[in-house]
Amino acid sequence: MDESIDVFWVSPSRSIEHSYYQNGQPWLHEPQVAPAGSAGPDASLAVVSRAANTMEVWWVGKDGSVQDRYYNAVREAYWYLGSPWNQFTLSGPNSADYRIAAVTPTDFLSRGRHRRPDGALP
Repeated sequence: MDESIDVFWVSPSRSIEHSYYQNGQPWLHEPQVAPAGSAGPDASLAVVSRAANTMEVWWVGKDGSVQDRYYNAVREAYWYLGSPWNQFTLSGPNSADYRIAAVTPTDFLSRGRHRRPDGALP
């Protein structure tokens, strides 16, 4: 049985960090998911794994945008060897405050939710 866990956090420099534990090996720290200054001052993270070979991370950027990083180990099989995460901006500047959440209703679909600065959910 494969035993693994991934942990993500916003560092004091506002980078997005990632470490993982797998099958009794020591914890490993991967290269940054996003560099210093990427997250807003009070940003939280949302992470979803839709299958054993996929992962997606969202956070609110310093400009109030919603940022997305993802990988799919089937297509990006070399990711664990240090290849960069795929990335895009999900929602533009000033579209979110610092709170964010994500769910995966099916194996093939994930949804991120954020609250706009005015408190509304888009």
